[in-house]
Amino acid sequence: MLAFRLPRLGDLAGLADLRRGLAAATFVGDGAVPALSDDDLTRLTAAWEAMDPAGYISVALHCAGCQAAKAVAVDPALFVARDLDRFAAALLRDIDCIAGRYGWSEAQILALPAARRRAYVALIRTAGGRALLRGVQR
Repeated sequence: MLAFRLPRLGDLAGLADLRRGLAAATFVGDGAVPALSDDDLTRLTAAWEAMDPAGYISVALHCAGCQAAKAVAVDPALFVARDLDRFAAALLRDIDCIAGRYGWSEAQILALPAARRRAYVALIRTAGGRALLRGVQR
């Protein structure tokens, strides 16, 4: 009998063929990963879903135009990762904006409370703020 563990988020990285890649990453038997047929992979995927029903989330959607129904997979981890990427990119833009204007270090800017950092960025990016800040720097 072959043994597999439940997949983890790290198992998904860089997989071209998701089911075969996950089977290889989660195989806990001795030796090389055995060749698995498509039927074997389907049974393995069904077993994973039965063991961890929250691991696969789908949403039923209906097309407004043709009324066709479709189940779409939802990946909460992907949403979180996208939000973190957006947050990090916005933070870098804020750092660039404030450092470019005041010459402060990244550590000094990150030490600011988020609301105050956003206020500085808003002042710098507005035309009135530019004039106001030029007067403060003198």
